[in-house]
Amino acid sequence: MTLRAKQMILVFGIRRSGNHLVSDWLIHQYADPRFQALNVQLDFFSFLEDYKTPCGLYNCALFGIEEHPISALDIAYSKHTRKLIKVLLLRDPYNLFASRIKHYKLLDAPYFNSRFASYNWVDYAMYFCDPPPDVICLSYNHFINDPQYRQRIAEMIGVAFDSHQDQKYMNKVDSAVSGGSSFDGKNYDGSGTQMKVSERWAYFKDDEMYKSLFTDEIKALSKKIFDFSPF
Repeated sequence: MTLRAKQMILVFGIRRSGNHLVSDWLIHQYADPRFQALNVQLDFFSFLEDYKTPCGLYNCALFGIEEHPISALDIAYSKHTRKLIKVLLLRDPYNLFASRIKHYKLLDAPYFNSRFASYNWVDYAMYFCDPPPDVICLSYNHFINDPQYRQRIAEMIGVAFDSHQDQKYMNKVDSAVSGGSSFDGKNYDGSGTQMKVSERWAYFKDDEMYKSLFTDEIKALSKKIFDFSPF
């Protein structure tokens, strides 16, 4: 039986943007039966054709799609759902780049890969500022700091906000797929809200290679979207 769902959610994001946290939170706002797959490629449609499931119809099926060009949002579709929801997830560049550098040890590389550190961010940010009506733009910064913002996201996707599941998955630190936090690993699993994810930039604040990533355009977009510009 081919995988089908009443609602399908596609979460697009840059790695180390909180993709797994947001995806786990979103899927668990739905009642069983539900289906989730992370780190999939855009050809997941062929996966749907081949995947056999005992469930005739899921309440929700969620697919996390990372490191794709922003144009992937416009071409993504599915015939396997009654309603397709596209989510664009964006994290501020200061904390995102710090997490990517820490996780991938970019500053230890013989040649500093600045393009990888900032991969896709400007394209995502420009899209975030002027999205089409069928895309939900989700700010990771607001998501982690504001329960009312999360409730509004639940309303936008058309599901009742579950405060119990909200607290459970905001405190969960994924490690099976993502390896946990770039800075804390899985040390805060069960108390994830205590991690200082908004202060990762401070770890590299005196590093010239890190600071060289922030063009005037990136600084302006961060200020516009997140009202955040620490230097």
